[in-house]
Amino acid sequence: MAGCRSWRPVIADGHDGRHHPGRCRTCWRPCFRRVAAGQIRCDDCAYALAEHPDPLVRMSLVSEGCEPQVLSLLASDLHPAVRLAAGRRRAPEGYPDR
Repeated sequence: MAGCRSWRPVIADGHDGRHHPGRCRTCWRPCFRRVAAGQIRCDDCAYALAEHPDPLVRMSLVSEGCEPQVLSLLASDLHPAVRLAAGRRRAPEGYPDR
């Protein structure tokens, strides 16, 4: 088993949590939870990044690839670019988004 290589959000007083992962050590901490072989991050970190207020963070998660459940969540994102990118990632090649 490997370790999660993601950042975990931390609720901190005086910070709004809008910093990008890894930029502010007050808002984000590295996560080292065990994950299955071939996974980059644990489910908790994946969902935390999928719910981040900055659409660039959510778009990065889509571009890196994530579990189908997280991708389904991002395919219903309120930000149109995130929703479109996740929908394209989910759709089989050659088929348009629905």
